[in-house]
Amino acid sequence: MGYEILIVSQDLPVHLRKMRAAHKLDAKFYSDPPMHASTAFGLSFVEANEGYYGMLEKHTGMDHHLLPVPAVYIVGADKIIDFVYTNVNYRARLAPEVVLSAAKSFVPTPEGDSE
Repeated sequence: MGYEILIVSQDLPVHLRKMRAAHKLDAKFYSDPPMHASTAFGLSFVEANEGYYGMLEKHTGMDHHLLPVPAVYIVGADKIIDFVYTNVNYRARLAPEVVLSAAKSFVPTPEGDSE
């Protein structure tokens, strides 16, 4: 469909490489430990549970204790955001079929082509 999949994470590159290999993901990964991208999109929050601080510091190399709200964006070739999904409950993730359906709905079909 012409889309490129980008994943932005606060994890350090070493952890992202492991995740990519473990899940066999064909996407571009970007490491953003300072959480600049998530904060710019209004998707960062401070983890209130101090029990997670050690894990966060290990995976990010930072001590800010920020976490991102998971989000999915579909951006068209015209640079317009066509679809957004966010949910503060990190366990509520979109099914791949939903993302695929949303992506398909924004791909222009040639005139006269009926789907």
